[in-house]
Formats: sequence, structure tokens, C-alpha cells
Amino acid sequence: MRILVYGAGVQGCELAHRLLQNKKNVVTMLARGEWKERLDQRGLVIRHWAQCRTTVDRVATIDTLAPDDCYDLVFVTMQAGQLPDVLPILKQNKSEYFVFVGNDPHAVEVMQTMQRPADKVAFGFQSSGGHRDVDKVVSAHVGVDMTVGGATAPLSGVFRYRLKTAFEGAKYKLNFVSDMDAWLKCHIALILPACYLCYACKGDLSKATKEQRELVLDAAWEGCEMLKAAHIPVDDKENTDCYRAGTPGRRKMDAMLLAICKTPLGRLCVSDHAMHAVAEMQYLDEAFEGLRTRTSVRMTAWDTLRSQMQKSHVQPAEQNDMAKFWANASIQMHCLGGASSNEIAKLMLKGTNTGVIQLTQVLHGNPGISDQLKRQGKAFVRHEEAYMERLKAYL
Repeated sequence: MRILVYGAGVQGCELAHRLLQNKKNVVTMLARGEWKERLDQRGLVIRHWAQCRTTVDRVATIDTLAPDDCYDLVFVTMQAGQLPDVLPILKQNKSEYFVFVGNDPHAVEVMQTMQRPADKVAFGFQSSGGHRDVDKVVSAHVGVDMTVGGATAPLSGVFRYRLKTAFEGAKYKLNFVSDMDAWLKCHIALILPACYLCYACKGDLSKATKEQRELVLDAAWEGCEMLKAAHIPVDDKENTDCYRAGTPGRRKMDAMLLAICKTPLGRLCVSDHAMHAVAEMQYLDEAFEGLRTRTSVRMTAWDTLRSQMQKSHVQPAEQNDMAKFWANASIQMHCLGGASSNEIAKLMLKGTNTGVIQLTQVLHGNPGISDQLKRQGKAFVRHEEAYMERLKAYL
């Protein structure tokens, strides 16, 4: 099978490695910049932390996806907050089957934006963590699997067969569910409190107290109750019953959370990602807060932990202009239907320009900012300005 892994972060690299175990697959990764050069020169190097071994795979790479490029399967491993940038590109591509892998609170909206039959777009979550070094990926897992399904309905037999064929002979398990939108929202109900705890501990989970660990599970229970009130299907056996105080499931979760906090596993699987993917956590946090506005459920433990994002200066007290724009832009893109690339490019250009202006104002209006942070900020501005230049080709 011809397979594209769109994104070369930790998840995408681990996924490509597993797909390459099936020698019948022809796997390509979309990567950019220095990391693409590294992949082309030295191959895909992964240090499997728990297994104490390193693998090297040769994999083809591309840096752009053209509308006429055709693959039997496309796995998209971008962070959910990055999808507004790439959905127009993916939508125009003529490949039929897409799997969006990762924490995504808007699976239904993404499916609608792709403008394909519902049984041609799937959503999945891969059970691996880690981080990317300069020359390799460090992957943490005790066996990799993917929970996968349609946004709100089971995958067709054809799609399931295609996925099973892709992983034939690979050390990889597929767990099929019927409602990934609900599954992902329930998963985020646990992920966010765990990330809030990371911010409270400044990334060092070994400092988490027993009371803080209990707050995480109390908050996850509150999150699930809120989802129910918002009419989101919740599998109590797999979620609520694991977080409710005094249950056998809660005792198991207590032990698991203790292990995560007191061993390097927590750093590799949780805190590394939370501290380096703040924008993604903000995106998930805002999406969850949006759901809360539809309910009146009190979430005392949740709010106690959530305040740590603000105290750590990684979460604005309210949405800034950039976040508000993207919320509106996302809605508009979903409603545009057959919009031209010109209309979509105008929306994306406006949002990027807003961010550049705000960042420039911060850099010039705060004399206390360190020189290193100024250099990083200016480099980011240059990157975004180059991105805007590329968008102008569609105007």
C-alpha cells in the first residue's frame, strides 16, 4: 500500500516505523526543514526508551502535498490546533482515505471540512509518547496500539480491512470504536487535568503531592459528568467508574498516576508533551471550556487545577484576538462548503497577520524581555511573514 504520514513529530515517526514493519507498504513522510534533511541523510532514528533499543528505518520524504498526489491511506499526525492551516491542503488532495491521529476535540467539524463521505475519514489515538531530539526520536511505550473509528459512527468494513492490511505483520494493535468524537472528548477529560498538574509542578511530576494526584482524578470525573450534561456519550465503565472515589477502578488509576509521577515514564509520556506543546494544551482547554458553557455542572477540582495554567503564565485569562479570530475562521471554513482557495487564503492571511502584529508589539513594548527570547520571537515573526508570502499566491 502507498501510505503517507502527514507530520513527522513523535507520533508520526513512531507510526511510520510501525507501518514500515509491513514490507508490502511504501511509506512516505511529510516533513520540513532540518528534520527532513536529517531523515533523508540518516534515516528515521528512534530510541525506544522502555525497550532499551534503537531502530533506524529508511523512509521517503516530501515537504508538500500536491492535489494530484494519491495514497491508499493518509495518516495526519498534526496537533489539533495546527489543522486549520493544513485542512485546505488535505481537502484538495485526491486521496480517498484519511486518518487524523491525536487529541482532537472537533472531530465532527474536521470530518465536515474534509467534504468526503463519513466512511472515508477516521480518527485515531496512538498509545505512545516521548520527545524529539536533534538527531533522533525518543519514544516511550509498552506496546503501541491505536484506538480508531469514525467521528460518530463505526468505520465501514472496507476501511477497517484497509487499516488491518496496512499493519499486517507489524507489532501494532488496532482497537475499533464506533464514536471517536465522544472517545476523544472523554480522553481529553483526563489529559487536561494531568497537564494542569504538570504546570503546577513546573514540569517535574515527582513533586506532585498526594492531594494533587487526587485532584487530577476528581477533575477527570467532573469532566466526564460535564460531558454527559452536554449530551456527549460517555462510556462509564471506561471513564467515570475509573475516576469515581472509592471504586476499584479509581484505586487502579491512583496506582497508575503514582507510577507516572514517580518514574521517568511520567516525564516521557506526559510532562515533556505538556511543557513543549503549550499551544496544543491551550487549544484543548479552550475547546473544553466551550463545552462547559452548555452546562451548569460545578467543577471545583477542575477549576483548582486549571488555575495553574494561568499562574504558570501559559494560559491567558481570556481568549486574545488571535484565538477569537481562529474560532470564527474555523466556523467560517466549515460553512464555506465549496469555497475557493482564494477565500480560504484570505482568512488564513488575516489570522497570521494578527498574530505577527501582536507578537511584534510584545517584543517592542516590553524592555524586560531577555535577548534570547527576543531573538526567538523575531525568528518566529520572520517564519510567519514567509508563510504569509506563500499564502499570497492563492489571492
